[in-house]
Amino acid sequence: MRHARALIPALLVPLALIVPASGQESETAPTVIDSVEASPEGSGFTIAAGVDWGGTAPMVLGTDPTGDAPPAANATAAQGLDLTEISAWIEDGDELEATFAFDLATFDNPPPPEVVRYYMTFLVNGQAFALQAKTSDFASGANLSDNPETLAENIGSYAEHIADTGTLPQFRVRGNCATVQVVNNCGHVAWVSGEFDTDENQIRIDVPLDLEGLPILRPGATLEADQGAWASLQAALDAAQTRDTMAAGAQEGLPYQIPRRTSTATLRDTTGAVVAGPVTLSVADDGDVQGQISAVGLAAGDYELVVSACIAANCGTATTPVTV
Repeated sequence: MRHARALIPALLVPLALIVPASGQESETAPTVIDSVEASPEGSGFTIAAGVDWGGTAPMVLGTDPTGDAPPAANATAAQGLDLTEISAWIEDGDELEATFAFDLATFDNPPPPEVVRYYMTFLVNGQAFALQAKTSDFASGANLSDNPETLAENIGSYAEHIADTGTLPQFRVRGNCATVQVVNNCGHVAWVSGEFDTDENQIRIDVPLDLEGLPILRPGATLEADQGAWASLQAALDAAQTRDTMAAGAQEGLPYQIPRRTSTATLRDTTGAVVAGPVTLSVADDGDVQGQISAVGLAAGDYELVVSACIAANCGTATTPVTV
């Protein structure tokens, strides 16, 4: 068998996901394979490709009627408590991070400190966790712990976050849900980033998918409904009568699988017919892909190596000639 080193750059064909569930155009960046190299190795080729991973369009996880903010119908809408939708997406597939959003009927100003809370809950493999947004959250049940050392760490995390980022902690991940000091509680896992976006009537929480304290939350994890999501007034604990709750049954977008990055390779003959593969390529933490494909049994001649890379349905392909 004779081999020719693959030509670089390859023919790059990005296939972006541009239509989200709503049917409207999205600004989702396409996935693009920047380069492909196929090196002769035994009776096949070793493949290495560089990928610029795109994102995914927002997936609606649940909806709630407009105009039902309590205590009387829509009485607290002006405080940003009329929750209408929650959604999730991957903004940039090059980052191990998912974005979760609360959409509100009106959201003219960020909520006052301490007293307004936005909360969404999920299950992964039967384990509960929650995402929370508050302008500030010092008087919080999330700090509670039966372990004095953990309690001290939770309280100390405020100063650490301010020192590291120069910003007040506002967005957090909660997990390890259990009854703590007689309170049904999901304890503090990590402070994360986010945004109170009054222009879009939306609150976004950016959640790293490699949090040490929440190993269940990784690419490929399937999120299922738990207690739903809500916006509410709060004084350390929720004032239940002020909640605008999106019940778990209204979360029609669940279960939702957090997208993972995948890549495959195939060999095609001059007619375009697949003659080897597809084989799965591994995706490194930096987003590059690599692997091997066998050419055993193929006649000597010219072929095309096709590499595909996808995050959800956002796929890019690259084609390069090889010689067996």
